[in-house]
Amino acid sequence: MPRSIGMAFGDVSIIIHCSSVNLSNNKKRAINIVEVLVLQRFPYGKDSTFFYYVLANSLSISVGDVLKVPWRRGEKMGVAVKVKKITVNYEPSKNWKVDLNSFIKSPDYFFSNIPPRPINLKPVSGIVEKKYLSPDSLYCLRMAAKHYFVSWNHFANSAVEISSSKNSSTNLGKTQRSSAKYSYLSLLRDWMISREKYSGFVNDKEKNVNIAFKGKTPFIFFTYEQESCLRSLLRKTLKRGKQVLVVVPEKNQLFPIAGKYLSLTNSFSVSSPICLAKLLPQRLFRSAWRLTRENKPYLFVGTRSSIFAPFSNLGMVILEEGHDASYKQWDLSPLYDVRELLAAFYPSVIKIYLSSTPRLQNFYDSPFYLARDGKRFEVKTLNLDSLEKRKARSPISDSESKSPYVFSRSVKFESNERKVVLINMNAERRASQNPSPISEYLKKGLTTEIKKKKWTLLLADHEGIANIILCRDCGFIPRCPRCGKILAYQTKLSLVCRFCGFSQKPFIRCPKCSGHKFNFAGFGIEKVKEALEEIKRELDFSLLIPSYSGSAGSAIYSFSKEIISKRNEPVVILGYSGILPIGRILRDKIGLAAILSFDDALFYADYRAEERAAARFYNLLSFAKKVYLQTSDPMQPYLQKIIHNPYSALYPDWIRERRKFNYPPFSKIVKIEVPTSNSAFGEKTAGKIINKLRREEVVLEAASVSFPKIIGKANKYSAGVLVKLKKNADGKSVIGKLFREFGNLKIDPNPEELF
Repeated sequence: MPRSIGMAFGDVSIIIHCSSVNLSNNKKRAINIVEVLVLQRFPYGKDSTFFYYVLANSLSISVGDVLKVPWRRGEKMGVAVKVKKITVNYEPSKNWKVDLNSFIKSPDYFFSNIPPRPINLKPVSGIVEKKYLSPDSLYCLRMAAKHYFVSWNHFANSAVEISSSKNSSTNLGKTQRSSAKYSYLSLLRDWMISREKYSGFVNDKEKNVNIAFKGKTPFIFFTYEQESCLRSLLRKTLKRGKQVLVVVPEKNQLFPIAGKYLSLTNSFSVSSPICLAKLLPQRLFRSAWRLTRENKPYLFVGTRSSIFAPFSNLGMVILEEGHDASYKQWDLSPLYDVRELLAAFYPSVIKIYLSSTPRLQNFYDSPFYLARDGKRFEVKTLNLDSLEKRKARSPISDSESKSPYVFSRSVKFESNERKVVLINMNAERRASQNPSPISEYLKKGLTTEIKKKKWTLLLADHEGIANIILCRDCGFIPRCPRCGKILAYQTKLSLVCRFCGFSQKPFIRCPKCSGHKFNFAGFGIEKVKEALEEIKRELDFSLLIPSYSGSAGSAIYSFSKEIISKRNEPVVILGYSGILPIGRILRDKIGLAAILSFDDALFYADYRAEERAAARFYNLLSFAKKVYLQTSDPMQPYLQKIIHNPYSALYPDWIRERRKFNYPPFSKIVKIEVPTSNSAFGEKTAGKIINKLRREEVVLEAASVSFPKIIGKANKYSAGVLVKLKKNADGKSVIGKLFREFGNLKIDPNPEELF
């Protein structure tokens, strides 16, 4: 049966301009008073809605419409949150002065208080998009804004991702724009073919899965080995006429994962997965957004902002790579977490947390997982506190490897044999004087896989060439003149501060002692790329590095297309942990995966460092037949522990440690930042905040932390405070007092980065 295209262009005008209405003077005029939430970043506690008017028979406006309204000397976009119809006996002027109290008797009808005096109302300029947000979405956005300590306007501004211009530029090139409708569908089909050929999974007989909850539905944890169960749930949900939303953590994972679900639903779904992301062309994005309002069984695949869509018939949400830190917005305010918003926005919808390594905090709060019960699969509860620590096998010994600095052992992961290799980088550098970030043993493994035409995944943690430059003569380390942090050797032409963005040209001689001998510590993607380019002189393979520069849709599309075009060639993919889903989809093509510096993740200054390092290792182990870990000490106890135990066996240690020191999930952590142009004033303000917080009963601990980064403009620093609250405490009243006393603060509940 032919499949319909799930993404279609809508030839709809972007702006519908108001027209004048000529009515006789003896007739009453019907006028709509529209309360508009202007998409502007107002401060917390300053939810600002404004009143406009429109002739009722000129323009039909409903709650949730995105409008274009006059704003100061120009125009702004806003969302209609209330519409009230009134009648008058005269033609309103452009600046209509009117007393709304004479027409609207209920003082609580609007979100804002009606002014006691006459006010000037301006007409709505036009409609940008009809019913972009549902009334329920607007209510949830308002509640979420209070939770994340931003204004309602600010949160709505992040949820609305359309342009007001009719000829708005898209993120794709001209050639891709002209055939985007078909090229995207063909790309998804290519990923579907690749998944069916190389994933190692077969769409076998569907399982009998039973999920039944009354009232609120918690997260249910699935592993990637339970895809047949997931396929059964997809069939049941779509057959009931319900919609399904699949959320991906990063934009470069959109097309591969959409292709995977095209494969899973190929036999029973009548439409292709519909991509829902801002990186699409504007027309395509708007067409997909409109389909969420239809009462039809569509399957949507989108990024973080897709959860704000006005779904009318949503039956299931699937969170791909649920453990991924990218689900928490860390760079732009509001700093929301998709996992928290899903629970609030869709309480009665089935929510699937798809991950081989669930985060302890999420699993502890919602310990429901899918398990076999006879011939059926039921949702069961796991008490993490009752897990017993398993006795680890004996550590790797020197006799198990022929090399004095390489230790290897075969381990089992989900009944599959895997080879784990630990490479002692310190011992190798002393023995062979190899300064390259790619060890000799890894190079040999890389050569073997390339000759077999297999793929290799290499994970690095940073950009640039080196993390630190050190003068051999005097020990001088260059630091940022703005914030005092160490400058990284980003490229051969620049030293860059990774905290505030300051950059300068690298020096030839030491500024302190005029020495010319330097040591370079650490490495990034640029350094690894240089080493791989040298290997390419001897071997023929393709090197792919995903783009991480903003939201360039053309770069993401090209990278995804390039992977498909080279699937029959030997390929090395170099990047961050965001490339892991690609390896999972093409698992039979992946011969080797390596973490180039396991110590960077393991010794990061965060209480979740061990958990994140273990999650990265186990995710590689789930699809790669060989996993190489480069480390300075292969015999360290924690590294030995994660190699010889399943992931769930690590929970007891983490739980005991976090309970002892009152870390989440046994408390709440809030990060407070004080933007200022004077670092001394910022530290003084932080001290006052700490003194205030320590008097509160719900506060367990408060400490001053320096966040020396520039916010927007030069010489804007940020002093900060880390606050630890009781688990069930409501911190809104405590934080609200701080806003009233200290003004503009940046609040980050449950931060991903502490420092």
